[in-house]
Amino acid sequence: MRFVRFESTPYRAADGSVRRRLWFAFLWKGSEDSRPRRYRESTRLDDNRANRRFWSAKLKEIENEIIGHSFDPIRWFPWSRRATDQSAARVETIGDFVRQYLQELAGLRERTREEYRFIFEAHVLASKFALVPLAELDDGHIKRLIRELELKQIPGGRQLQASTINKILARIRTMVSVAFDRGLIPRERGNPVLLVKNLKKPPRRVEPFTPDELLRIFAATEGQQRTFYITLAFTGLRPSEALALCWDWHLDFERELILIRQQRARISRPNDHCTTFACSGRSRSRWHRSRSRTGYEVNLFSATGSGSR
Repeated sequence: MRFVRFESTPYRAADGSVRRRLWFAFLWKGSEDSRPRRYRESTRLDDNRANRRFWSAKLKEIENEIIGHSFDPIRWFPWSRRATDQSAARVETIGDFVRQYLQELAGLRERTREEYRFIFEAHVLASKFALVPLAELDDGHIKRLIRELELKQIPGGRQLQASTINKILARIRTMVSVAFDRGLIPRERGNPVLLVKNLKKPPRRVEPFTPDELLRIFAATEGQQRTFYITLAFTGLRPSEALALCWDWHLDFERELILIRQQRARISRPNDHCTTFACSGRSRSRWHRSRSRTGYEVNLFSATGSGSR
């Protein structure tokens, strides 16, 4: 017997288009019910593959709580109509607020939302840090989480790099600051994230391929693969940028330029930045170090390898 399932209902968006909203339907016996009955709660998200994938793990967790008689709909759906007053929609722990915070993310691209969800689910909700009462949170809890991340083993027996931990910490800072601004963390304690510093990143050693190594790579490949590696080596393009090139749109043979308009990503969506590279010539290390996501044009035929923005 299934206690929880997805449902979908149509609604009209602000732009006049008809979309579908993702709902949860579940069989549950509330405190005022004499027997289990059917309830429905909205996720406040559109019904699409990404949102169903995000909530599918929660579906099983909710079902286990219903079977174990520990289900609290207000914890999962703080916007529920059953929360008749502010106290009903209680937020007790870091984990409670993280779930609420993820549902409130707005104005972000779907890819960015997925990155937020992954970071919090893999590194926060899976940690004892999620059980810390929000009202008792201090910088010590966050520093212990950082130490836990430093010791964490990821697939392949590797450990998280300092840059990755700092990225996780940036998301935690934003989330905790929101909780502090809402008064969920006592003002007299101060905002704990202000006392937590980023990890120092060890100097990165760059070892580019030598000309002989490049020639051996070219000799070991053929066809489209060889063309791909040659393009990367002599333009400095990122692999994601080279994979997104379109023959008719991005190659300007008259001016001998490659126009970079987009990247190949997990969610196919062109980025807003626009960069331009020359399509042949020798790559310059100083030009490669100065790359950014803003628009510029580089002429690799010149003696200096200079570029203009």
